Amino acid sequence: MWTAAAVLLRRLHPSAHLSAIGAARRRLSTVSSAAAREHDEKEAARQPPPPSGRMATAGSQSVTAKGDKSGDDVEFPSFHAPGTDSAASAAGAGGEGSVAGAGASSKGGVGARIDIDVFLHRLHGPPHQGVGPGGDLADVTTPRVLAFDVRSPGEYAKGHIPGAINLPLFSDSERAVVGTDYKQKGRFAAIRSGMGCVGPKLGGMIDAVKSAGVTEGDEVLVYCWRGGMRSGSTGWLLSLCGFKVSTLEGGYRSYRRWCRAAIGEDGVPPPTRVVVLGGCTGSGKTEVLHVLRAKGEQVLDLEGLANHRGSAFGAVGQLPQPSNETYENLLAFAIRRISPARPVWIEHEGKHVGTCCVPPAVYGWVLRASRGVFAVMDMGLELRARRLVTDYCSEEQLKDEAWVEGLKRCITAKKGGLSKRLGGQRTQEAVRKLDDGDWEAVSTMMLEYYDKMYLHWQQQSEAVCSLHVECVTADADANAELLLNAVNTALATGTSGGDPVDGAAAAGAGASPGAVEGDQVAPTPVLFHGRCFCGEVAINCRELPRSVSYCHCTICRRLTGAPFSAQALFPASGIEMEIEPGGKLQTLQTSKAVTRQRCATCMAPVRANLFGGKFVAIPLGLLGKWAAVAGGDENPLQPQHHLHYAARVMDVVDGLPKYSAGVRPLKGKPSDMAGELHKSTDVTIAVTGKLLPETQTGKI
Repeated sequence: MWTAAAVLLRRLHPSAHLSAIGAARRRLSTVSSAAAREHDEKEAARQPPPPSGRMATAGSQSVTAKGDKSGDDVEFPSFHAPGTDSAASAAGAGGEGSVAGAGASSKGGVGARIDIDVFLHRLHGPPHQGVGPGGDLADVTTPRVLAFDVRSPGEYAKGHIPGAINLPLFSDSERAVVGTDYKQKGRFAAIRSGMGCVGPKLGGMIDAVKSAGVTEGDEVLVYCWRGGMRSGSTGWLLSLCGFKVSTLEGGYRSYRRWCRAAIGEDGVPPPTRVVVLGGCTGSGKTEVLHVLRAKGEQVLDLEGLANHRGSAFGAVGQLPQPSNETYENLLAFAIRRISPARPVWIEHEGKHVGTCCVPPAVYGWVLRASRGVFAVMDMGLELRARRLVTDYCSEEQLKDEAWVEGLKRCITAKKGGLSKRLGGQRTQEAVRKLDDGDWEAVSTMMLEYYDKMYLHWQQQSEAVCSLHVECVTADADANAELLLNAVNTALATGTSGGDPVDGAAAAGAGASPGAVEGDQVAPTPVLFHGRCFCGEVAINCRELPRSVSYCHCTICRRLTGAPFSAQALFPASGIEMEIEPGGKLQTLQTSKAVTRQRCATCMAPVRANLFGGKFVAIPLGLLGKWAAVAGGDENPLQPQHHLHYAARVMDVVDGLPKYSAGVRPLKGKPSDMAGELHKSTDVTIAVTGKLLPETQTGKI
C-alpha cells in the first residue's frame, strides 16, 4: 500500500521512532503523482507476474489458485527492512540444520519468508508431538510465538490459521474500497487509497502488538491472504520497531493447501491406528471420549470442534457452529499433533456434523477404522432414554422457556428438524408429550427413530476388526474402562468378535473387565508389498486382487509414456498406504470415476481410486515382491486380459482376451455383460466391451 513511499522509508534505520514515519509521509506529499507512478512501474517491472489462475498442487490435493476477488492483495512489491539479511535471520531463528530454520527464503522483505511447515513448527512446535493426559489435540491457547493475521476481520472470521491473532490492516469496508479502486481505477489508485486508510492506524497497530504480550526483540509471525503486500508492509513496520519478523510465503492460501493435502482426499493414511467409537444415540459416546482423554488417550473430537452433538437436537445449548473452512483448519491442526505411538479415538460420525462437513480423509478413517478397531457400545433403550432426559431436560434447563422452545423446534422444524421423518401424527404426539412434561416418553420416541438410522449406518462400516461392548450402566468412567480394556485386547491380538462383550459378567467371573469374547483371529498378513522409486510411499495389499489387467487407454499411455500399462484392482479395504515423514502425494482426477495419485518426490504412480473409492488400482511395477499364496501355483498378479484394446497403438500376441472397453460396476443382469465378472463383498464389477482379435492391419 505504500510502494511510492518506499524510496524514502527504506533509508530509515530499523530502530527509528514511529514519528519518523509520519514525517516521511508528510514529505511524500511534495512528490508529484507522475513521478510516483513512474517509480511504481519500475518496481513492478522487477517483480514476476502474479500466479493468477495457475494450478498449484500440494500434497494429495490439486488446488486452483484463484485471485482475491476484491483485488486489494495483488502481489505488489514487498518492503525490505534496511540492513536486514534474510538468510541470517532465518539461521538465527531456527538454528543451522534445524527444522525451524529450514524452508526460509530471502526473497520478500522482512527477516525471512518461511514456508508453511516452518511456520507451523515455530507457531506450535514439531508435528506428531501428542498431548498429555487431559490434553486437547486442538488446543491453540499456548502458541510458542505469536502469529498475526493482517487480513480484514471478515476474512479472519471465515477461516484463519489456528492460534493466530487478527491485526487487520484494513477493515472490511476499507478492503472493499481498495479492491474497487484497483479494479476500476488501477493499481496506483489502489495504493494511494490504501495509504490513506492505513496511515492513521500505525501507532494503534504497534500498541495492539505490544498488548498481545510481545516486546521489542521478540519473534513474531505475520501472514495475509497470499503473502503479498499486506504481510510485507506490516512485517516491515514491525521490523522497523524492533521485532524479529518472519512472513508466511504464500500466505493463508498455503495453509489451506496444506490442510487439503492432510485431510482433503479420501485415501490419505491416518497418522496412527484409528479406534472408532460407535453406539446408538444416547449411549454417552461423547462423555466416554472425555474420560478417555483425561486418562491420556488421544481423542479427535469431531463434534466438539463443530459445536454440535450430531443429531437434530445437536445445536441445542451449543455455541454457534464454525464455518466449514474453520472446521477443516482445526481438524488438520489437531491431526498434525497426533502421535503415532498411540491410537487415536474418533466418534462414529457421518459425513456431516450439523452444518460442518467431515473432510474426506477423516470420513474414510471413520468408515474403515484404519489399522484399528470399530468398538460399539451396546446399551439398552431405557437406559439411553434416561440419559437423554438428564442431558436435555434437567431441572435447571427446563426453567428456561427458550430452551424448551428450542427442543420443540428441533422436532417440528421442516428444515433441519424431524417433522418430515416422523410424520405429522408422531410429531404432534411428541410435542404434546413435551407440553405434558413426559420427557422420557419423548426421548423413547426419538430413540426409536434414530436407532433405525444408526443400525443402517453401522452396517456400512468397512472396518476389518470390530467388537461390541455391553454397557449395563450409564456411568461414563466405568464404560470408558470397559472399552479401553476391550480395545487394547483387540489391538494386541487382532480380535474381531461378533458377539457382545458383557463387561460386568466378565468381571464377575474373574476375567478382566472388557475382555473380548468371540473368535480370535490372527492379523491379516500382507500378501503384496511395494514402494515407490524414492521409497517414501509404501503399499501393503492384504487381499487378493479382483482383476489384473493390461490397459491400452489413451490416458494411461499419456501418463506413463508407455504403449500400455499393467495394474491390479483391489478392494479399498485391503490396501494400506504408508508415507514416510515429509513424504507427500500428488492427486490428479483423470476422469469422473478415476482419481490417480503419485509420490510428490519421485513422481512414481502409486494408486488410483475407482468407483467412489470402493476399489483401488495398484501399478504392477510397484509390487516387486509378494508372498506365495498357499494352495495354488498360479501367480495371483498375472494379468488376465487386455482392456481398451480398440485404442491400442501396438498389437500384443499373448493369447489373453482382448476387450474393447474397461471395467465398471455391475448394474444390469450378468447376462447383459459380454465380459468377465469379479465379485466383491458389496460390489460386482464387470469387464465390458466386445472381444477383439489380437492383430489388426495397420497396427505395429
